[in-house]
Amino acid sequence: MSSMLEHFNRESAWSYYPEGDMRCSRCWQGRGGLVVSSGSNTVQCVDCSLHAMAVMMRKQIFGQRTFQKLLDLVSDETPLTSRIGAVIQDDLLLEQVKAFPKAQQYQFCRKAALQLGYDSAHPLGKFLRLYTMVMVLGGASCFPEAVLQLAGEPCSSALMRCNLAVALGYLSPEAPETQEYIASALAEHPQELQQRFVPIDGRMYPSVHKQYYLNTLFQQLNHWAATDQPLGTAIRGIVEYLLNALYGAKPLGDIYSATLRTMHKAGEIPGGSSIAAASSKLKKQQCVELFASVLCDPDAVCRWYLGLPVWVRVPLNQMLWEHRTISLQELLKHQEVPQRYRNVRSRGYVSENSIPPAAQMFLSRNDRYSLVFGSDLELYLHPEIAKLIRRGISTPDRCGFDAGRESFSPEYYEAENQGVLTQLPYAAAYIRHTGVKRAKNGERILKSTLKQVQEYASVPEPYRDDPDVGYLRTGVLIELLDQFISDTEEYTGPPETVLQHLYDYCFSIRRFEKTHLADALEHLTIDWKYPDVLEYKERTLAEKLLSQLPESRWVHVDEVYRVLAASDLLPQLQDFSGKRGGVSCSCVDITSWNGRAEQMTISEQTKRELFYLPYVRLLLFVLNTLGAVNLAVKDPVHPQYRKRNKLWLTPFDGIMEVSLTPLGSRLSGRKEQSRQPEAQTPRLHLDHRQLIVTVESSDPMAELMLQQLACRIGPSSYLVQSREFLNGCSSVEDVQDRVRQFCRCIHDELPENWKEFFSRAVQQAKPVEPVKTEYLIFRIDPEQTELINILFQDDQIRRHLKKAEDYHVLIASAGYAQVRKRLLEYGYLLPEKQHLNQG
Repeated sequence: MSSMLEHFNRESAWSYYPEGDMRCSRCWQGRGGLVVSSGSNTVQCVDCSLHAMAVMMRKQIFGQRTFQKLLDLVSDETPLTSRIGAVIQDDLLLEQVKAFPKAQQYQFCRKAALQLGYDSAHPLGKFLRLYTMVMVLGGASCFPEAVLQLAGEPCSSALMRCNLAVALGYLSPEAPETQEYIASALAEHPQELQQRFVPIDGRMYPSVHKQYYLNTLFQQLNHWAATDQPLGTAIRGIVEYLLNALYGAKPLGDIYSATLRTMHKAGEIPGGSSIAAASSKLKKQQCVELFASVLCDPDAVCRWYLGLPVWVRVPLNQMLWEHRTISLQELLKHQEVPQRYRNVRSRGYVSENSIPPAAQMFLSRNDRYSLVFGSDLELYLHPEIAKLIRRGISTPDRCGFDAGRESFSPEYYEAENQGVLTQLPYAAAYIRHTGVKRAKNGERILKSTLKQVQEYASVPEPYRDDPDVGYLRTGVLIELLDQFISDTEEYTGPPETVLQHLYDYCFSIRRFEKTHLADALEHLTIDWKYPDVLEYKERTLAEKLLSQLPESRWVHVDEVYRVLAASDLLPQLQDFSGKRGGVSCSCVDITSWNGRAEQMTISEQTKRELFYLPYVRLLLFVLNTLGAVNLAVKDPVHPQYRKRNKLWLTPFDGIMEVSLTPLGSRLSGRKEQSRQPEAQTPRLHLDHRQLIVTVESSDPMAELMLQQLACRIGPSSYLVQSREFLNGCSSVEDVQDRVRQFCRCIHDELPENWKEFFSRAVQQAKPVEPVKTEYLIFRIDPEQTELINILFQDDQIRRHLKKAEDYHVLIASAGYAQVRKRLLEYGYLLPEKQHLNQG
């Protein structure tokens, strides 16, 4: 391992080759650009090399309990390749660091942030800076203080100042210090900050292209767009970097000649006068600068969009507002496409060269069956390019909710849930008194618990007769309440207050059971960390949806999806082509030739059915469980994708239409809260002579509580005894909490016999008091006569002995180290103090 890292660390081992001239000995792909020699006449691409560095350093990071060793991984003395291998594993590295005290975390963050200014002739230096920036932005909660501190110190490195400006623009964009620092950095280093730290040989390596890194950079656009004009230079630098990474020289030249040249000659491109218009194609960097200038100006985007041919605007609108993809054949079917491109299929294999120049802003990918069944290109638009284009185009009318319908379609049936205010107290009481029983893996709720909660709380199930999904709503309600009750103390009070707190809790950073809604979709395997921007998007998603839904009118789920997609509210799963990480799905495609279950990476073509629609339906079902919306459903069946041995991909596939309820309007703030009714408590009657409780009327909540605290002696009578009342308590605080819980259900003054019982229960909950001794007790082997003589004859030892009896000695805890050191001189080894209680 060390020999390979040393080889990577040698600058002479790395060289540059033209695109496609060499084949990587590891992934066997034709590669060019930066490669490293890996043997006789063989090379290894930078992707595989970076991956190898990460694998080799993983063992040094995982489970590391010595802070100094973690700190050494980002120190200047550590070889460059070891540092790269460590910061590539940013999630794992930060997870280990967070286990240490705050002061040490700050020390690590400061040391790590210094890598932003690493400058060396070694070609891997730029990768270290890039991955360090990914770590700084991805672990945002750890770094702001350290980055601000570094920004306040003198810095002679232009590279460091520019990278700190980029980091500050994301970590604390609103701070005056940030605005001042970015403005000064722009004034001193305009070119460096525009180019920033990431131009890597004019292309984007898949292993470097962490999509959440680009997401965080583009958050600066949102913050900077509303500020003073000088910051536009940095925004344009980000866009130029993205265009350089996504497009080659030929596509950019085609985009210019087909869609930008007319604007350029007419002087309609902001800042375009610095580049002379040419009849032939410009150089790549010139095309990048002109296209970036258009994308950064909404008015220029509008003029560029209106100048596109109709056959380009139609699929472009689908990609912009519906997050759709189309095949190249579908694009070329349009009758206005030039004839020489419409017959491309007859010429055999389809490639990027088959895309007409006016459509070259679309990215392309072959589908998964291209090598077997021929080829067709899947065309899509990069989400960040789409975001920039949407800024200059008005939202189509079809991307908003219409008036809706008064009733849902007759082939569906209603799954209403207006009794949530009565369900909550019973479900919460069950969870507090009985707890949630789960399978051995700690995730799946046992069916016995689901059945009991459904009966106690009277939760209406939409698929009650289906054994697979018969307790679907009950399970969601338990997941919502279980984490809420364990994390907060806001489950008491009027039901509407509890429901409002629960709604706010569910759609905050912390989710029910897991961190994010998408994690509850069991068919997905998500191997990458959500950045803060996606967490924010999920937090605002429910609020925006409830604020736009027409009240008491029915709309189709497809319409809900279209509105959310057009508003850019759905979380982005963008790096579909990556071989490592990403999002994959386990399902059966019943339309495929084999019809077998398989693990597939979600593609641009399948993301709507495999991720977005299941995600929207899950969101709607959670809101339905909270009473915010009503649903019209059918039996869950998916027409194409299925879970193994099921008719559906997710149990939410039956959700077809939705309508907003008055309760949903109040939860989202569209209407004022109504007068909140008093919380209902069960009526219990206490006997004045014996500890007998009688429930005045049939009340499942009261009976549930009394089953845990008392013994049933009649249809509605219970006998309270110490054994049952104290069962499950582990401390006097638990007993006091149980007494308070019992007394909340009693409206009248407690009888004297009950006061005495509760007082005695609290007192008897602490019958003994542990004594913190200052001595350690040891037993001596009777055959150790020499040791016994030493203990009683050596004056340095005897002063620390308290008592000796029946071959047991008491040694003062404060003097144990001295006794151990003294006995070591006689050849006797006592265990270290911290190991005395082990084993």
